[in-house]
Amino acid sequence: MPWLLYRYLLGELLRAIGLTAAVLVTVIAFGGMIKPLSGNMLDAGQAFKYLGLSIVPMLQFALPFAAGFGATLTLHRMTSDNEIQAMSASGISYRRILLPIAGLGLALMLLMLVLTQWVVPRFWAVIQQLVTADITKVFAATIRRGEPFQFNDLLIYADDIVIDENGQEGGPQTRLVLLNFAAAELDRSGRIVTEVTGNQAVIDVYRHGDRILLKLAMSDTVAFNPNTGHLARSEFISPSRALVIPGARRDNPKTLTHGELLALRRNPDDFAQVIQGKQNLAQAIHAAETRAAIDQRLHEAGRVELVSSGPAGDGSRSRTYLITAKWIRGDEFSNGEGQPIEVVQHEQSKPVRRMIAERVQAIVSSHSLEPATFDLTLKNCHITDLATGLVNQRSEISIPDVMLSGHEVHDSSQWSSPELIEYGERLRSGPDQVKGHIAELRREIQELNRQIIGHFMERYALSVTALLLPMLGAVLSIWRRGSLPLITYAWAFAPAIGSLILIAAGEQLLRDGQALGYLVLWSGNAAILFMIVIAYFKLSRN
Repeated sequence: MPWLLYRYLLGELLRAIGLTAAVLVTVIAFGGMIKPLSGNMLDAGQAFKYLGLSIVPMLQFALPFAAGFGATLTLHRMTSDNEIQAMSASGISYRRILLPIAGLGLALMLLMLVLTQWVVPRFWAVIQQLVTADITKVFAATIRRGEPFQFNDLLIYADDIVIDENGQEGGPQTRLVLLNFAAAELDRSGRIVTEVTGNQAVIDVYRHGDRILLKLAMSDTVAFNPNTGHLARSEFISPSRALVIPGARRDNPKTLTHGELLALRRNPDDFAQVIQGKQNLAQAIHAAETRAAIDQRLHEAGRVELVSSGPAGDGSRSRTYLITAKWIRGDEFSNGEGQPIEVVQHEQSKPVRRMIAERVQAIVSSHSLEPATFDLTLKNCHITDLATGLVNQRSEISIPDVMLSGHEVHDSSQWSSPELIEYGERLRSGPDQVKGHIAELRREIQELNRQIIGHFMERYALSVTALLLPMLGAVLSIWRRGSLPLITYAWAFAPAIGSLILIAAGEQLLRDGQALGYLVLWSGNAAILFMIVIAYFKLSRN
């Protein structure tokens, strides 16, 4: 075929594809902007910026359809005008006629590879940073709509929220004050593990790179553990570990380029969910080691001293509790044969209260990597005030946040995941909590690897779709030259939609760890290729 006809055919194709792609990406980008707008996450200026940024990521979906639509319209018009028949009658084979379409499809596939692997992830990161840059706006909008704000396994609800934007140097950039709040910690199945209610909570917002750290402080609280039935009241709770909101660049595989995904696969310890799993495992290990140390001291001396872990300077650290028992099993102290447990409270090294309880439990209360702290619960307690001699009876006494006196833990903050898992497996007692967190950390790493594989396969499959759709549209247009162009395009449009659905379904199956995902993900492209072969075979026979 003369190069003049090649240029003519490609010029017609590019005009049709360009116009179609411009319309599709604008419509799709505007549709994607509806959710942030409805959630009051964007103002007018941000909305236009969001729309402009969304155009590039939407190209990965619009470009294959635009290529298929453009090839269908262009080749159908040329067929209707008998241009294709004239070429064929002059001795030009259909294979040579379709050669520039194949070349254009190959160029589109390479363009899609560059877009999906390197360009689109960068734009997704900028878009997410635009939406989550002001976490206070998202948080406040959710609370004021009367809805709970959920982040991973934490659910927060409040009657009202007050925002203080006057950040101080070296302090939080923003402070959120929640009035009449409720917070719940959920397990993986969505069941409540711990519930805390209170009059007021303060959330300080810090920014570290592209991650956002939330530091909580709660006052006048009541905590309830549904598993143990433990109810504890506290005037002040301040978890020592901040909540980390994942960054758009480091903690979302969708926003990572090809090279960054490979690097993350080699070193998953910088991923937010893996960091969380490591912290949970380290905390469980520290709690297990602390219980083992308590048990050892009970065996050696028959008693153990726990000290309050309240803030330095408020006097609470001068308060100690001397517990007399034979051992501790799990969360419960025991003297054997149902014998009561003696707990003596000391203030400034002086004994002030003696408590004789039927049961004494020590339930882990801290989520920090510092020495583990416990909430003591005393059941059916006989109390003697040693200063006055007064005696009373209580069905339950809660003593929050105590830790083992003189016990130091190793610093595992710099350990890698394999090192932490190996250490946890070598623990002498091998408590169930440690084993559970080891399994959870392994599961987080496996899920991350599956996410990476799913994103790779999705990007490759979308790129191949951009090669196949213009070929399908061109072959069908020539073969079904007597049909209307939109009917011809419908024949190509249906398998294209099906292919995108199968790609998304296959990616999800891969993320769920099912090998069937590979078959599902590529089956749509295989079906399109099969249609191309069948249509070309019928065309070549005629």
